[in-house]
Parts: sequence; structure tokens; C-alpha cells
Amino acid sequence: MAVLLLPGPTLPTTSSPTDPIIAVVGATGAGKSSFIEMLGGRDASGNKPGVGHNLESCTRNVTWYHASVDAQSVQLLDTPGFDDTTLSDSEVLEAISLELARIYKGSRSLNGLIYLYDVSRPRFGGQSSKNLMLFQQLVGDESLKNVVLVTTHWKQSDAQQLERQDELKTKYWKRMTLYGARIEKHDGSKKSAVRIIQPLISMSPTVVKIVDELVDQGLQWEDTAVGRSMSEAIAQLQKKMKEELAAVTSYLQEIEEKRATEAHQE
Repeated sequence: MAVLLLPGPTLPTTSSPTDPIIAVVGATGAGKSSFIEMLGGRDASGNKPGVGHNLESCTRNVTWYHASVDAQSVQLLDTPGFDDTTLSDSEVLEAISLELARIYKGSRSLNGLIYLYDVSRPRFGGQSSKNLMLFQQLVGDESLKNVVLVTTHWKQSDAQQLERQDELKTKYWKRMTLYGARIEKHDGSKKSAVRIIQPLISMSPTVVKIVDELVDQGLQWEDTAVGRSMSEAIAQLQKKMKEELAAVTSYLQEIEEKRATEAHQE
């Protein structure tokens, strides 16, 4: 699948060429839109982000929001979530990649990325691992210093959530922290959101891996690291479905043969 790069991004009317740009990424329900709203984010029409309270995504496309953080003008990108109810992971990744490529082609780059994770989830399962792998391939090791990994949906005095955050730090997120990624806890307040985003605002812009692959190297989507991963995942899924279909077909054939034998004996 080739990704068509359109000329230059269409930025909100409130945007300035010097504004820092921060992308907010994560699974559906992690609290991306809520985080942006907490910072006072508004789109070009002055609207707040649509905030959902379940696992149905409110964000279908990458949407630009303007906010002011301690008198500093900031542009925030609200992205479709992994595990989206209407978009495949491949479509989500393509939407994010296209927008990041447009920004870069407009002579701008991201100052940082905030990856939100719902710490109230029962466990860090296979889908969460897949989401994290795709995010790392999208960003690349060189840009991990511009990443903040944020846990959300905290409940007061929840020992299991504290254990889960410790597990994230020591196991699942450890590699990224070795490359400079920072881990933060978001308690849902504006003060917390400002504390998390402030260090990214002053960071030098970074060219994430997917942008380097698509724009600088001129690769097709399927030849990028994340594109190859998606192709492999689709191939594995197709293989599994084929095997399951063959098993069902064999089972039905056995039943039919058994019925035919019984009918013949009668």
C-alpha cells in the first residue's frame, strides 16, 4: 500500500510557524482527547475535543488543537486510537503517518509525543504489547528522548495499579527509558497535564522514524518498519483463518460421512 504525501499541512488559523507541536497517541479510551481538553485545547473553530467515556473512539482523523501552556502557544495533535472500533490499526497508523509527513514537508517537525496508557486495564496483554511495538516502530529509537509515557485513569489507593505501573517501568517500558523516554503519572488534573507537557515544549524538534522513511528515504508504506509489521500481522491472521476454516471444513465433512454411513447401515 503506497502512502501518497500531499503538499504541506493545513494548520489551524491560530497556528504560528514557531509553535511547538506535540502529538498525543495511545489506545482508544486511554484519555487522549480528555488530556488535550484539560490543557484548554481548541480546534480552528474554537471547539473542544470530543471526549468519550467508553471504548468507542471519538477521534476518526488526526485533529489539530491550539492551547496555551504557561503563556506558551502550543499545537496539539489528537490522533485516532489503536484498538479503534471503526478503523483498523493499519488505517490508524497511516492517518498518523500521513499527518506527520505533511508537517515535515511543511518544514516543521514534532517537538514531542505523549503516549497514554490506561493503567486501570486488568493486565498488559497481547494487544497492548502490539500497540507499544507499533508505536516504537513509528517513532524510532533516536526520537524516544522526545517521548513521555503516561499512565491514566488512576483510582485512589489502588495497589494493583501501582504494581502495574511498576511492571511497566521495569519490563514493558524499560527499553524506551534507556533511550531517553520519560514516565509520568497523570492524575486527571490540569496541573498534572501541564507538568507532563512542559518539558516537551522546550525540546528541539525531532524527525520520527516513519517520517524519515516515507519522506527522506522515499520508501513505500509497506517497506517501512511499521508497514512490514502490519503486513506480517495480516499474513499471520490470514494463515490462522485459513487453518481454522480447514479445520471446520474437515469437521463438517466427518459429520457428513458419519451420517452417510449410518444411513447406509439402516
